[in-house]
Amino acid sequence: MSWGVPTAAAEVVLFFKAGGDLSVRDMRTTERLFRDRDEQDFFALLPTLSEGQCLWLRESLGKIRPEHPWLVHLDS
Repeated sequence: MSWGVPTAAAEVVLFFKAGGDLSVRDMRTTERLFRDRDEQDFFALLPTLSEGQCLWLRESLGKIRPEHPWLVHLDS
């Protein structure tokens, strides 16, 4: 059944919430890495992610934000 609502995989949503949509210039000028609700979403979704989803998010986020605090939670 299709609802006609665009969706994205959980790991992709978390990547964007972690700042994956920012340009290099934006990353240098952005003070906050993420909003409080983004962190809440991360910890709510983390237990539902498969090993492959965690791997993709860890590798993708590590390329653009190697210091991101979520990375330690993706190491399993």
